[in-house]
Formats: sequence, structure tokens, C-alpha cells
Amino acid sequence: MVTKRHAVLLLLAAIVAACSSSTSPNGEQSPSNAKQGQKVNLAGTYSLSTFTFDSADGGSWSQSTDANNTATLTLTAGAYTLASTGALTQTLSNTHGSYTATDTSSSSQGGTLVLYDSVAAKTQNYLYSYSNNTLTVSAPNGDGNGNTIVTAWAKQ
Repeated sequence: MVTKRHAVLLLLAAIVAACSSSTSPNGEQSPSNAKQGQKVNLAGTYSLSTFTFDSADGGSWSQSTDANNTATLTLTAGAYTLASTGALTQTLSNTHGSYTATDTSSSSQGGTLVLYDSVAAKTQNYLYSYSNNTLTVSAPNGDGNGNTIVTAWAKQ
């Protein structure tokens, strides 16, 4: 006989199992469970750790983050919001839109990231890797002049 206590425990177990699933409701996989060719759910809130601009001519520079220069990337299932403060607003504008991440690697957690910027009405293609709660995003030809922009984001 199932008592009221057992029913509550079974309900809690079902809720925990549902919440710990590696598949989102729209079929996307978590970064650690995605296989090559699958869509990836990168949902979470991330703080910018590093911003690096690698010039096509070999030079590079980095933008620092501190209490006055911050950036936050919030990803939900299929949507994103980017908010920045201080000098970072010059290099990372405040914007929002939709994204699709696809695992393209058979050996690591990484792939392509396609962002649609609703503010600029523009689609942009990136490469991403995910390891130890750090999302690294690389924009080859990020400024249209052959330069690469690399950002690293720590999941909060």
C-alpha cells in the first residue's frame, strides 16, 4: 500500500529526475552529453573573464574586466542577452536575440554557435568550446577584417 508519505517521496523523485535530465524540452543536449551533430543547450548566466583581439597581422590586445568594466551573457534555451558596462560597451554592445549551438566535435565539447542579433538584425557565426563551466567563444574574422575575437565566460 502506498501511503501519503510514499506518494510525496515518489513525486519528489520524479521531479528531481525530470530536472536532472540532460535533454531540454526542445531536444537540445547539455554540453557534456551532446554528441557530434546534436543541438546543445548552453543555458546559464556567464560573466566575462577575458576578451582578446587577435590581429590578422600578428598583434593582439586584451580588454580587462573589473568592477567598472563587466559583461554578462545570459543564455536560455534558444535566446540570449548580452549586457556590458564601462569600456566594454565599446567592444561588446548591449544586445539580445536568439542562438543555436551545434556540437561539431567527436572528441571535445565544442562546435558552432550561430547568433541572430535582434538589435542589428544580423546573423553572426562563431565557434565555441565548453569546459569546466567556462564557455569560450571565438569569432573568426570578428570585425570583418580578418581579425579574431576570443571571449571566455565563467558560468555563475
